[in-house]
Amino acid sequence: MADSAPKLRLGEMLLDEGIITPEQLQRAIAYQREKGVLLGKALSDLGFVAQDVIMAFVGTQLGIPHVDLTQIGTVAPEVLKTIPEATCVQKMLIPIQRQGNRLMVAMVDPLNVLVIDDIKLTTGCEVDPVIATESGVKYALEKYFGAETAKKADSGGQGTTARAA
Repeated sequence: MADSAPKLRLGEMLLDEGIITPEQLQRAIAYQREKGVLLGKALSDLGFVAQDVIMAFVGTQLGIPHVDLTQIGTVAPEVLKTIPEATCVQKMLIPIQRQGNRLMVAMVDPLNVLVIDDIKLTTGCEVDPVIATESGVKYALEKYFGAETAKKADSGGQGTTARAA
């Protein structure tokens, strides 16, 4: 059964909840256009909304669960080995759980179907993406792969997800 309720865009959701003002939204949209970043990153960069709040709203908007990588337990080494470290850094993601043929992957951009398809092909698993903040993925990369890997993510990672205004 399809959900017939229209999905609100991120900016509208944050306005409706009183998290940002209309003026802040307009400033963030201007910043977004000027810098060529996604709205969530603009709101975060301007200090209007914390990344974890944005990710929770984006997860709701997309129907994708949000995970705080700083709060999860230890990821099993065999799970971490399912996706090459270089891919994790380049695509800003980290595998966090495997059950049978299903692999849960925390991603900054869980809508990137090309990346999800690549993971399916290389792992042979069905991929269950969950949304995570950029800072959370960097935290996990450093925790599991070391500081040098996290530094690579700083230079090659993607921005915060939140495509809608």
